[in-house]
Amino acid sequence: MLLLTLTACSLPAFFAPDISSGMQGLYHDVDKFNPYLSVLDPLLLYFKMPFAVFGSIVLVMSPGLVFALALNQAKNPGMWLLAGFSISLVLVSTAAAITQHFFGNLVGKEFFLVIILLLLLGGLFLFLRLARGAQLQWPDLLTDRTGYLLGMVVIPIIFLVILTPKFFWESFNGDGAHAYESARLLLHQSLPFWPQGAGGVSNFPGINSVLFTFPSSWFIRLFGPFEAAARLPFILYIGLLHAAIVTASMARLKQQLGLTGHLLISLSVASVALVLSYSATYDPYSADIALTATQDVLLLVFTLGVVTSFILERPWWMLANIILVLLASPGGPLLLGGWLAGVLIAYRKRPWRMIRLYVICLAGGISLILMLPPVLAVLGLPVPGNEHNVGALLSKFDHLIIDDFRRFAYILIPCGIYPVIAMLGWRKADDAGRALIVVTLAVFTVYYMIAFVSLHYFIAAMVIPIVIFWRQNRYELWVSPRTITGACLVAVSVSIMAALPVSTAIYTAPREIGESIDVSRLQGYETLSASAFRSSELIGNLFGTDSLPDVPDKSYGVSPLALFYYAHRATKAAGQINYLLQSGNHPPEDMTQIAENEISSIFVKDKQLWEAQRISRPAGSQGPAVYAISRDLLFGRGNAFRDHRIIYLKARLRKMNLLPGKKE
Repeated sequence: MLLLTLTACSLPAFFAPDISSGMQGLYHDVDKFNPYLSVLDPLLLYFKMPFAVFGSIVLVMSPGLVFALALNQAKNPGMWLLAGFSISLVLVSTAAAITQHFFGNLVGKEFFLVIILLLLLGGLFLFLRLARGAQLQWPDLLTDRTGYLLGMVVIPIIFLVILTPKFFWESFNGDGAHAYESARLLLHQSLPFWPQGAGGVSNFPGINSVLFTFPSSWFIRLFGPFEAAARLPFILYIGLLHAAIVTASMARLKQQLGLTGHLLISLSVASVALVLSYSATYDPYSADIALTATQDVLLLVFTLGVVTSFILERPWWMLANIILVLLASPGGPLLLGGWLAGVLIAYRKRPWRMIRLYVICLAGGISLILMLPPVLAVLGLPVPGNEHNVGALLSKFDHLIIDDFRRFAYILIPCGIYPVIAMLGWRKADDAGRALIVVTLAVFTVYYMIAFVSLHYFIAAMVIPIVIFWRQNRYELWVSPRTITGACLVAVSVSIMAALPVSTAIYTAPREIGESIDVSRLQGYETLSASAFRSSELIGNLFGTDSLPDVPDKSYGVSPLALFYYAHRATKAAGQINYLLQSGNHPPEDMTQIAENEISSIFVKDKQLWEAQRISRPAGSQGPAVYAISRDLLFGRGNAFRDHRIIYLKARLRKMNLLPGKKE
């Protein structure tokens, strides 16, 4: 029955490529300044598309869910779902790589069938385990069933439907394009690291930021080479985040959370998701769900998995989650170290056995992560990028700040306001709750002190208070449940309203400009050749990058990688082409050469149009002012030193003779 149910729920994913193409076909008819809740094709927008996304999520989760049952990892629904995703992460990615190696391109319906085969193999394994008399735990799907359905299906799908334009029609920014292209590498090779000579794009992902590419590649295989494919995993992740919060909140506690708790948690998750969708970015025009939202939520899912495994004394799953945390984000070690510190500080009776196992698992996980890059190099495989290596991470502490008090809003507002109250309840909290208070304060303090930060650094401070609150509070124990519930609903509603964008427009300028770039004379994009992406850097000579000081007030800044993507999706006629990127340096008669490198050249036809686009100020989809970080603080520019009290730590240490080097 389980296999039939999972297969039936997965069937809409079979039609994902067609539905994705249909969604793309609506782009030119959409009002870019007011695209939300469009009525262009209601059947497609509000029925077929959500069902295809839901079916795809069930499809990629199904093998892991069945294997998790067979491996007796389904003590409760939350643990079953989290274990199932972890197992699918390995199984689906490995099966795709092996099948692709032997049979070539694996996309669309062929990929669907490979996962169904994995599901059937999982069913066979489960049957054999039961036939041999294995005593397996089955999750109580009746307990909190409505709550899990609300938090993992209803709220995420509503989120998707409301934000459909941002998922399907908004243009990539630089982060989004980079996330998409890195994940697309897995459609051509076994690991998502760039070949030598690809240029600046090869700096990311590193070994400590690679994890998100694998699920993203699944959705690219299913939905095709469109923006939404790199963003749709976020719908899966916010559902998993709900399950991770519930599981961590209930670990070792006898009470059930109840529908009220699930509702408030799901709304808090939706609030955080809105913040990440519109405000967490370096780009001046829009945040891209493809990155960093996907990466940040994955980090929190597995961090809470580590916490839950520690509380429940499950060392093997603790090790697995530690490795996944280290692969998910450069911020992983801080969270893992914070939990260890929290346990040592906050537990009344320290669980020394689990502490020793945790240290061993952490040391083993770090050793594995450090060993992988040199091993890949020896094997002649592409090696991870170095954007987030140890030196780069430590350099963030060169400048410290003490007076940017707006940062306290990042811990108070996104999670729904009410969870932060629990941070004051040190005596009321249990051991795990106090340890999480330490983690939250430690992470927030570290990132508060770093002068030049982005909003997404504070993701743990946004989410962990939700767990702290629900480990202290039970609906059935509240003196006035209706009053407290109402107050919490009002608070989380305020957070959701505070996270909404300042306008209803979506960002489309990269697509409009990118489609006027002719790349037909440049080969290698579809196969992700190093030379093609090295050549794409020439596009940067047309427009400034988004980090320049006069962007966005006086000029337009855009990622060359985003324009390169849209140049390959061009729908404009030849007469509307204004730029040419080609191999060699032989100029067409009606074009002027702008720049060249050892591989290619770039040309422009109409210089007046080019200049108009260079100084344009296109519409974006920015988040509200409460989450806005000045671009001077984002990029460490001079005005930041004028507006804030910033300490140059290296200079201070050298002055005190605590650091070698010339005194400044």
